[in-house]
Amino acid sequence: MSHRDLRRLLFAVGSWSATEGAFLLGASIIALDLGGPAAVGLVAALRVLPAAISASLISTVADKVSRPLIVAGVNALFAVIAVVTAAVVWSGAALPVLLVVVGVGSAISALLKPSMQAMLPELVRTPEHLLPAHGAWSIANGLGAVIGPATAALLLAQADVGAVFVGLAIAYALTALVTRGIRTEFKRSQSVPTPGRAKWLAPLRGVTLFARPGARAAFALLMLGRVMSGFLSVAIILRATELASTDQGAQVLAGSLMTALGVGSFLGSAATFVARDRHGVRWFAIGAILYGAGAALLGLFGEATPAWILLAVAGAGNAMLWTFGADQVTRLLPDHVAGRGWGAIHGIGAGAYALGSVAAPLLSEQIGLPTALLAVGLVLAASPLLAWRGLVVANKLTTPQNADVTLLGSVPVFAALTGVAVARIACTVEPRRLPAGTTVVSEGESGEEFFVVRSGELVVYQGGHEVRRLGPGDSFGEIALLRTVPRTATVVTASDVELVCVGHELFVASVTGHRSSDAGASARVSAVLDEDRRRSQPDPY
Repeated sequence: MSHRDLRRLLFAVGSWSATEGAFLLGASIIALDLGGPAAVGLVAALRVLPAAISASLISTVADKVSRPLIVAGVNALFAVIAVVTAAVVWSGAALPVLLVVVGVGSAISALLKPSMQAMLPELVRTPEHLLPAHGAWSIANGLGAVIGPATAALLLAQADVGAVFVGLAIAYALTALVTRGIRTEFKRSQSVPTPGRAKWLAPLRGVTLFARPGARAAFALLMLGRVMSGFLSVAIILRATELASTDQGAQVLAGSLMTALGVGSFLGSAATFVARDRHGVRWFAIGAILYGAGAALLGLFGEATPAWILLAVAGAGNAMLWTFGADQVTRLLPDHVAGRGWGAIHGIGAGAYALGSVAAPLLSEQIGLPTALLAVGLVLAASPLLAWRGLVVANKLTTPQNADVTLLGSVPVFAALTGVAVARIACTVEPRRLPAGTTVVSEGESGEEFFVVRSGELVVYQGGHEVRRLGPGDSFGEIALLRTVPRTATVVTASDVELVCVGHELFVASVTGHRSSDAGASARVSAVLDEDRRRSQPDPY
């Protein structure tokens, strides 16, 4: 990994955020001209729903294909879509053509964010740099959200909406060229044999990755944050209408309130660079509390100034919630299933956002906007307290023992992996203490674990004959796992030993899903097998 590759990814993040906002603005203007306000609603729905429905199903592609290639390919396809949309404008095509173009683009875009977020830990060498990378991601995303619509507005003032889509086509093409040059060590990992039914259910596995305790709490908190984002997107406009005396004043106030939310988001993103106790759930929870509290209090003040301040607080909380939450998720998800995991988050998150958007006007009509804001905001603010036990479990799942990280990092088969990948493996290891004379593995049996020796001595036998001895820092068991063959030797403890055990699936996926690691492990296995074959041959003399 180089800083160049990380910069290219962050450029893609900012570019997508900018073009997404500009695309929606331009498509909404075309829809308004072709079909009125109802058509604008259809465009907004089609920009989200196809991606929400397809994200969990097609994001498995991000675990099988080069992720930079996916990001470049999606941007290249969007360059074509932007050109087609410009043609729709200038040819005077009917509304259904626009809706088809927007819907197809939405479905294609479902691959993009999971691929980019799954790529991030591949470009960060150490776990300590992971959170700052997420903070930089959040800042790039926020900058794009401001620059994109602003640039589109300038083009609209100087030309027409068709020019916006020509500009978008250029931006998409440039992003495709930039991201195609990203280099990662990721490759499709060797699969552990699974039953046929499990293969059919693989596209839905993204959701099940968050089924275990701890992961559930983190996932639920992120989804509540998305509900709040959808709720606020409508509530801000409704609140501006209540506070302003004219329609024009309401539009100006709504824009300034949205800006306050964006400013808060920048401040929250910047806070991730100075936060202490970076790897933990404390700031994750604080972000949710600030987001909920800022929104809850918004309806209690009848002036614009307090509303700006509260929305800035809410924006900072939202940025912290997502930055620290994304950090937790990245540490939870093994690289070989990260694409589908993020697909589940973005797919279900889009549905949660839509739910919040629909709930805002309904609740406002039933109980009034101030009460609705208070109720929804307090639910989010209280959720970290209610889910604290689960969040602590999530923290334990993502916090390895330093001794385990050091030990695994010294093993040749893991030497080429990033520190993030080694730390992820270290979070899952099972320590095992065995007395002298214990058979750890037997020649001819199937293999399910990889072993690293922390202390003690073991003897390796083949055909009943001692062939080598193992001590602290040595490892064994990789041949059966990587070659899918029975154990090639028997290993017996010669003294009391302490082992660190890595599970079959994670070991195989981690090693074979990384080009350099896979090549090194293959060479190591071949060397050991060659040595065994030479030993088994009779001495000609």
